[in-house]
Amino acid sequence: ADDIGNDEADDEEAAAEPNKELGQQVPDEDPRPKNRKEFNELRKKYKNRFQMAFAFLSERDLQVQIRMIVQGLEYFHEEYSIHLNAHKLGQTNLAIWSGLRSQGKYMADTVRQTMNLLSSASVMSDFGLTPCFGVPLRIDAPMAQAESKLAKLFFNFIVDLSANRVWSQMHFQWCMPYACSQIFLPSKEHKQVQFALKKLTQAILKLERACMDQPKNVKLQALHQRLATNGWPYTRELMAQGESCEWDLQNQDLRDLVYAMVAGPSQTKTVLEDTFGWLQDSAQRQSKAFKMSIATRNAYSMICPYPAAGGCPQVAPSKADFTGLTAQKALSFFNLKPFDSRSTSVPVDSKGSPLMTAELLQNHWRKAGFYANREGAAASAFIFMFADSNFASLDKIWAGSLLVHREVYLNTRSGRSWLSMGFFSYAGVAYPLQAMNVATGDGVEEERVFKLKFGDGTKPSFIFNTDAGEQSPWKHIPTVLLPPCSAPRGFEGVCLRQTGPQQELVRAAILLGENFTRDQLVEILSSASVETEKRPKSMRKPELVEAVVQHFFPDLPKEEQDSIKERMCANSSNTKKLDCPQDVVEAVSEMDVSEVKHFDKLREQAKEQLEHIKNKLLETVFEEKFQAKAAKQRAQHEPVPHPEEPPPFVPAPPGPGAGVAREAPPAKERAEVRTRTVSPQELKDCLPDVP
Repeated sequence: ADDIGNDEADDEEAAAEPNKELGQQVPDEDPRPKNRKEFNELRKKYKNRFQMAFAFLSERDLQVQIRMIVQGLEYFHEEYSIHLNAHKLGQTNLAIWSGLRSQGKYMADTVRQTMNLLSSASVMSDFGLTPCFGVPLRIDAPMAQAESKLAKLFFNFIVDLSANRVWSQMHFQWCMPYACSQIFLPSKEHKQVQFALKKLTQAILKLERACMDQPKNVKLQALHQRLATNGWPYTRELMAQGESCEWDLQNQDLRDLVYAMVAGPSQTKTVLEDTFGWLQDSAQRQSKAFKMSIATRNAYSMICPYPAAGGCPQVAPSKADFTGLTAQKALSFFNLKPFDSRSTSVPVDSKGSPLMTAELLQNHWRKAGFYANREGAAASAFIFMFADSNFASLDKIWAGSLLVHREVYLNTRSGRSWLSMGFFSYAGVAYPLQAMNVATGDGVEEERVFKLKFGDGTKPSFIFNTDAGEQSPWKHIPTVLLPPCSAPRGFEGVCLRQTGPQQELVRAAILLGENFTRDQLVEILSSASVETEKRPKSMRKPELVEAVVQHFFPDLPKEEQDSIKERMCANSSNTKKLDCPQDVVEAVSEMDVSEVKHFDKLREQAKEQLEHIKNKLLETVFEEKFQAKAAKQRAQHEPVPHPEEPPPFVPAPPGPGAGVAREAPPAKERAEVRTRTVSPQELKDCLPDVP
């Protein structure tokens, strides 16, 4: 009896404590570092990097996460290999490849195969997830909860990875001039391509006329600026040629113009990445203690074999170039400082006036990068869909931000369910889902489940929402991710199960803690006619979040409201970090908590500031030691001059300044690291023969 009682007590203790074997941990005691500071603290616990890496690779959770990365990137590597091989088949095949890329064929195949990993039984077994052999396990069971965390981690990774691939594709599919490369698709696709290019061109021209007629319409001007590529000279020439022949894809002048764009290399691996890697390797082989000069780097780049392999051969110097290079010519050339962008003279026009005026410098310049490309693709899709209505929905298109990333939504007009993959300014992208009604474990009721297995024709699509109220055709479907052990019979991998009735977009997005921008919060308050003490446009983001949460969920407990506010204000900074004198920081850091409780946050900031000052000081000391060591090494290889000895410190004459020593000579400036300017070995063959 005593043994039985002890076993029951042990069971109760085991139920009360986290199950370490199943990986269940208390969130507040998560030992994993969340930022660089915590990671540096964790690194101090190990003697060296080898012990740290060995400890990390021995952890089961990190092993599974590495396996997730390897499995998730498999089809991306295959697509990348296809792109590289296409550049070796000649210009005609390169033009066809460019058209297929613009059409989205490669992207659709990669995303579909990657998303199908969620329904792969073999992939789930590699992560240690238990399949369902009989009756599905309840989702609230300890084993199911532990495996749900792992399944959720893999689901988020795959969806985010696929979403990034989709958005990077949309720039080539919807933006001029890249969309024109689809004229090299097979002839059976020409009718659809002709319609799309003609409509997109007319939409761009209509937007430009509207911007000229309404110069003070801020939203219309912002839409035009986000397109950006429509102002390129090459794009204007393409649009003019296309309009003159009514976008006849067999027009030879149009095909020649597009061919000039797509017949060259469209990748940067061999031209840039491999070249930089080869250049770094060459510099390290010459010397690890000295930097290679810019002129030497350029000389090495001219003889790099990789650009030629990628279809971009370099211009190599000849012997005559070195023979005709005299000391006087070299001096006049280097006096121009060709490798220093700050010393380059400002170009002038035919009248002698500088091309880059102060007005141009102060003008709005569109940033180049993946984020700008995604906004440009969303803007192109918007004008393509809403040009016929004169862009009347521009004021309401912000409502697309209510379609939260990774959530499931139902379009009541079409009856189709979609998995949201994010929203950028004017449009969102979603992936179609297949809904099924399956029997529960007892066979009495049915539940709605979304299968994460996709057929060959499945591809993502742009979605738009222009209504934030109850009349919106989009409804949020609350779901929970089921691990394999809790999935219905016949399902492999994970799936999504509906957990409640359909919800309105605004309330659902707020409960999910969506991190809206400040402008989107202002639009939410305006659409709901919320009255505030101050004008919403003059309120800070925390104040806007407070007003939104109080209006839509006034009856929620304060703890839940605070949790929602914290998620909605994540990664938002409302106060500038200012440097504070160290004596003030030290005084604040020593304040007693019991006496001045409202200074708790200030004390923590003071401690962080002191830590920052300490780290900066250590970095300065390390840099000074490094410079001293470099100067010592140079002194061993160079003749040391004999400078004049400084005058000794002589006491001042008697008087008011008696006993005060003379001022010491100024300290020498730090010596810079010497650059290596020797000629590369590969260029010696180009040098003329010396008798």
